[in-house]
Amino acid sequence: YAAVMAASAAGRAMPLRAEAFESTESASPSGGKDSSALSTFFERDLELATLCEHHLLPFHGAVHVAYLADKTTKPLTRAEAQRAVARHGRRFQVQERLTRDIARDVLALTGAPGVMVAVRASHLCMIARGVEKPGSTTVTSAALGAFADNAARRGRFWETLAENAR
Repeated sequence: YAAVMAASAAGRAMPLRAEAFESTESASPSGGKDSSALSTFFERDLELATLCEHHLLPFHGAVHVAYLADKTTKPLTRAEAQRAVARHGRRFQVQERLTRDIARDVLALTGAPGVMVAVRASHLCMIARGVEKPGSTTVTSAALGAFADNAARRGRFWETLAENAR
């Protein structure tokens, strides 16, 4: 137990054995239009499993990642996105920090002008001792760069999630 807690506190990994849509928009840093169009790439339903750092109980769910791409953006494969999610799930977590950390990781991996991440998870601590309702989920999101600066882009992210969920 002490070794697992020490690894988590140090931010080290611990073993846990216990789609793209095109945007027609273009934008310049000043907010005006320019000739370089941005494309939006979307990976949804990346599997997440980790442990709550407050209650030492598992939570699991799905991670959805979108990033804007220009000529300098490195493409992110689904496998790379899933590895980023798994890497952050290998230590005790709170969902809000996990969401923000995944967004920062995707930003670092791609160099994208903007990243948005949403996590929907079911927490055993909530089901067993909190709201006590099976099927309860918590949704968190993090928007960086051009997603943070533009409500319409964030809205399109949520609309795409809703459309693909039907």
